Amino acid sequence: MRHIVTAHSEWEQRGKESCSPPSSTSPHNRKDEGEYNPLVLAIIARALEKTTIASDTRRVHLDVFESSACVVGLRATQTMVRHGHMEPWLRNHSCAVQRLLSKLERTRKRGKTAFIRLHGSAAFTVSSQRWQQGLRFVRSFFLSCTCRHPPFGETGTRGRRKRMVASWVEKFRLELPAAGIEVPPEAQLRDLVKRALRSGRRFIDYYGLKTARDHHDLLHERIWNFVADRCRRQRKKDGLSRSYLSK
Repeated sequence: MRHIVTAHSEWEQRGKESCSPPSSTSPHNRKDEGEYNPLVLAIIARALEKTTIASDTRRVHLDVFESSACVVGLRATQTMVRHGHMEPWLRNHSCAVQRLLSKLERTRKRGKTAFIRLHGSAAFTVSSQRWQQGLRFVRSFFLSCTCRHPPFGETGTRGRRKRMVASWVEKFRLELPAAGIEVPPEAQLRDLVKRALRSGRRFIDYYGLKTARDHHDLLHERIWNFVADRCRRQRKKDGLSRSYLSK
């Protein structure tokens, strides 16, 4: 969290001259960089102050969003350790992080319950959406890693699959009209791409990974034809439905 506060201060001193992350951030681009919200940065700064200056009883009272800020800071710190930018300072560092994360999650849930009891669920939904939007901005501008790793929160199989789906969706948006095929709505196209990728996975399981790599054009053709054929069928169904209704 201290890194976020410092980076935000430097960003303000530069006069907020750019609406894109600094050049030292990760080369991976985010589609949704969020929206700058000074209240989010104020909450993070307040959480940092509370956790730095502990009371005599060593007890810190955090609300739901301050707890969430601590979770973000903890996960970002752990990512820096995992990438090798920071040295772990505890012998059982990973276990200690998991215990602290579990404790913060319990605190966050209690804070959420208290917030809803005091202000109502509708107010929490609105506040949570603003908080998430502000956090996306913070991650894009102040937490993007300087190494070649993907941005925070996009590592692992889930992140790679998400980027793969987005890449294929964009590919079909460009290539389907060129083939004379109407592009389906966003949700339907994304669902077709996911199903096509599962079909591609069955191709790999059947022929083996080496064969799929040697003949990757066949794999790509299988995925492309899967989506294109179903788009054509859907168009025919829609045409038959319109003709039936017109009668």
